[in-house]
Amino acid sequence: MKYAFGMLGILVAGLCASAIQAEELRAPSDAHSALLDFSARRDIRLVPPLTAAMAVPRADPQPAPAAVSDEDSRWETSVGFAVTRFRSKPFSKTLYGAESSFTYFFNDYFGLEGNLGCGSGHLETLDERASLIVYSAGTHLAWRDQRKAIQPWAHVLGGSVLVYPQTAAGGVRAIAMQMGGGVDVRVAPRISVRVQVDWLRSWLYSSTQHNAMAVLGVVIHP
Repeated sequence: MKYAFGMLGILVAGLCASAIQAEELRAPSDAHSALLDFSARRDIRLVPPLTAAMAVPRADPQPAPAAVSDEDSRWETSVGFAVTRFRSKPFSKTLYGAESSFTYFFNDYFGLEGNLGCGSGHLETLDERASLIVYSAGTHLAWRDQRKAIQPWAHVLGGSVLVYPQTAAGGVRAIAMQMGGGVDVRVAPRISVRVQVDWLRSWLYSSTQHNAMAVLGVVIHP
């Protein structure tokens, strides 16, 4: 009997050992099958960390502002406050008024200018009001460099003057020449401040007058 129980125990131990060994052999097989199944799925993709970071959507860059042309037009106009020192045999007087001009440029430095100026003041000696009107035209030379804030210029003009009141010395109209120049200081893309000094020569009262004119004004570059 003892021999029979011993043989039964050995048989059970052998079956358990076989079952344990079968489980150990099946476990790697199951892992291998799971690995094969994972590899067979095409909808799963491994993304490297750097690629994932680069895939984050970024905000679109702001569009660059449109370029603004800094080229001036062919023409410019000015207006300003004028002070004229008029000297003649009948009377001499400092006259206050205005001056305006219109210039058309054929290139970056040469243009044609039309000019109109006026001034007035009270004459104590004659107890009358003196008035001066100058209209002239001629050449205008300028250094129009858009990279520079200060642009010097010069002009030579010829025309006529009207001077009131009329005196016993002669008429009120005469030929005149206006020569001078100044600087334009750019304060905005299309606006400059002008400082101008001119020598005004006239032939009135059968003589020659040498007069001076100073102007502080504004130039518009459309």
